[in-house]
Amino acid sequence: MKQSIFFARLSFASISKLKSLVKYRICIILALLASAILLLPAPARLQRGGAFAIKGGKIVTVTGATLASGIVVIRNGVITDIGENIAIPNDAQIVDASGLSVYPGLIDAHTDLGMPQPQPSQIQPGGRRQGPLAQPPAQPQAQTQTSQPAGPQLSGLEPEVTAADLLKPGGDAIEIARSLGITTVLTVPREGIFAGQSALINLAGNTAEEMIIKTPVALHIGFNPPRSGSYPSTLMGVLAFLRQSFLDAQHYQALSARYAKDKRGMPRPPQDKSLMALQPVITADVPVIFSVNTENDIKRAINLAEEFKLRYILSGVSEGWKVTELLKAKKADVLVSLNFNPPRRRGGGFGGFEPESPEATERDRENLHKNAAAIQKAGIRFAFHSGNLQRPQEFLANALKAVESGLPRDEALKALTIYPAQILGVGEQLGSLEKGKIANIIVTTGDPLDRNTRVRHLFIDGRPVEVRRVEEQAQPGRRPGGPGRTP
Repeated sequence: MKQSIFFARLSFASISKLKSLVKYRICIILALLASAILLLPAPARLQRGGAFAIKGGKIVTVTGATLASGIVVIRNGVITDIGENIAIPNDAQIVDASGLSVYPGLIDAHTDLGMPQPQPSQIQPGGRRQGPLAQPPAQPQAQTQTSQPAGPQLSGLEPEVTAADLLKPGGDAIEIARSLGITTVLTVPREGIFAGQSALINLAGNTAEEMIIKTPVALHIGFNPPRSGSYPSTLMGVLAFLRQSFLDAQHYQALSARYAKDKRGMPRPPQDKSLMALQPVITADVPVIFSVNTENDIKRAINLAEEFKLRYILSGVSEGWKVTELLKAKKADVLVSLNFNPPRRRGGGFGGFEPESPEATERDRENLHKNAAAIQKAGIRFAFHSGNLQRPQEFLANALKAVESGLPRDEALKALTIYPAQILGVGEQLGSLEKGKIANIIVTTGDPLDRNTRVRHLFIDGRPVEVRRVEEQAQPGRRPGGPGRTP
């Protein structure tokens, strides 16, 4: 009996020791694993460091000579060397581009990539900014009740809204754009009369700050009244609203200058975000991009810009072919939409647009295909943008249609690379393969405009980015025509 008790106690003691030993070993293993994890680099964080050499491909620089078989060296996010017989750094990772072509990354000069989808407007009819310098029209008594304020992406009447503040990295739409070879876009908060301030972004990065190249690029203005029917509900009302806004901004500028000179004896100017956002616009430090398509709207935009001495760019310009002499005389830069849905013309009725016959629509579509060729032939600098195509893959397909309708192929490539970079003020950073420029590079199976060309390698900010084949489909929340189209 005593012997059994002894062995039982011995077994219990052995099991306890064994458990303690196992626990001790588990703790040691977990500690080692934790240390190893801490020592690992963060894979999701983009780093601009490191060296790469793209070797053996056809190098299409866009602004210089094309190299039949060359090398592009990248370090710390920029191109450090380019040529046919150049030294490759010992620490560079080699990217074999034999049988492939190397181009600068493509630029889409007007999109809403990375922007949140618009929600139904909560702005009360007649709503606009408030303040002593703003004079909204008199409101019926029934509309004075309190309502929830709209988010800045909703009303389309606040010039202070910025794409940089709304930008959301990632998503299928960005993946699709990258699969087409697009590395950089100008993104705009939303549609509206004051659509907000755009940002030029690279299509890679875990945060908005990593993506942004330049902000703000421009203030975007459109002539289409709000769909809700709220003020301003007509074209005449839109133009009156814009003129009054710029007059208010000029008055605010004078009032602020007077107060800055002598602060005693006068009240300080109110902190009006909208009027403050318009200050760099009326001094021509920040340009305006007008979203206009029809001949008449193009002329209206130019007249408004000249009235207030604004620096301007025209976007959309579907009927630019009708006013090439005017555009040339004004030395206007234009962003030509590759959305080949013809603009609707304003007519009578509450909706403000007149119906079009199928024959007229088809004729307009043919003119759209020839639009870029006419603009280029007139000597007008232009860039392409997608116009928020419902099927993003049509972006390059429609650029090819422009080539087939008379636009020189090399000019089409420049309209996707160096011309948008120059128009948007980053020609020294992007748009061509040159030493010192940001290393946004695509390695393709051929000419990007060819229907069967595929992107094999993609570099953004000098870092390789995986090219994923996302299912190409109509993008939710996008309407045909996008920025600049008359709905």
